[in-house]
Amino acid sequence: MMMGIVAEKSRLDVRGMKVSVGASFVSEPVTRIGSFTVTVTLPRKFSGAQQARLRKAVVLCPVHNTLHPDVAVRILMRCKERRT
Repeated sequence: MMMGIVAEKSRLDVRGMKVSVGASFVSEPVTRIGSFTVTVTLPRKFSGAQQARLRKAVVLCPVHNTLHPDVAVRILMRCKERRT
């Protein structure tokens, strides 16, 4: 959601963007989620500055900031390959 708001304010067309989230568990001291991997597949190539702006939106997301600090969140960004 935050990424969509930032994209709109920055006039970046992210239609077709996909986000997937995976979780890894730890068992010590108790079984819990130890980390998340967030994979953002952008529909097209954006400049380094534009990608940094979108990545910052993920990090500033209220949901992201609600997680316990011991839960690692890894963010991957990739561009969708165009098929010809």
